[in-house]
Amino acid sequence: MLTAAGLDASGPRGMIRAQGLAMLFASVLRTWIEDDDPGQARTMAALDRALGRGQRFAGFLDDLCTIPSRVCRLRSRRRRLDEDSEEPAAA
Repeated sequence: MLTAAGLDASGPRGMIRAQGLAMLFASVLRTWIEDDDPGQARTMAALDRALGRGQRFAGFLDDLCTIPSRVCRLRSRRRRLDEDSEEPAAA
């Protein structure tokens, strides 16, 4: 389902996404089984809430995964600044 939606389903991030999608499906399935309304209003509301939570979690996961690359950029920037300050002054 993730691949069909155009989302990366590989690696650790994909595994977390797949687990989240399975939990979302299970929670909405419980509501759907108990929903007797022909319009499925309770099911649609549960699906909407679950997708909103999933979207927020996916954003958090993406932010969390970018932290290492941000730290690496800051370290390399600091090294360049340190190297520039250590150059001998021109006489």
